[in-house]
Amino acid sequence: MELRQHTLALEAELGVRIKLIPIPREIMEKNRKNPTPFLEMALLEAEAVCRKAEG
Repeated sequence: MELRQHTLALEAELGVRIKLIPIPREIMEKNRKNPTPFLEMALLEAEAVCRKAEG
């Protein structure tokens, strides 16, 4: 719950959207034989913002 509140504060401060994705337990287990693939691909969408320096 605290993590989500911190995320919401960052979103408001920075004007971005943050999506938290849980890591499956199988990936974290030390005794796994093969790494389990993530079910979702990472995606980053961004728009460049250019500002002229005043002075």
